[in-house]
Amino acid sequence: MKRAKPAAPPPAVAPPPPSNEPALVGPPTVVAGRSADGDSEPGPIYTRVWFWAVVAGVAAAGAFGVYALTADRSPTHGSLGVLDLTD
Repeated sequence: MKRAKPAAPPPAVAPPPPSNEPALVGPPTVVAGRSADGDSEPGPIYTRVWFWAVVAGVAAAGAFGVYALTADRSPTHGSLGVLDLTD
């Protein structure tokens, strides 16, 4: 019975020689609406988070102001009426 010869190992691949040329750089990446070059036009103001935070704050302050100015604080207001506890 004949034995099969073992397969020869693959040939070694030598790394390419170092070059003095700078490494290639890919296209600029966009991070948070700005390019890596810094050349970006700002978008509309209503796309900013801080704009909507200010709008929510103004709406909350306005709602509280309306409530504070129009709340009825008279003694007869409420379901118990006026309680006389002077006896």
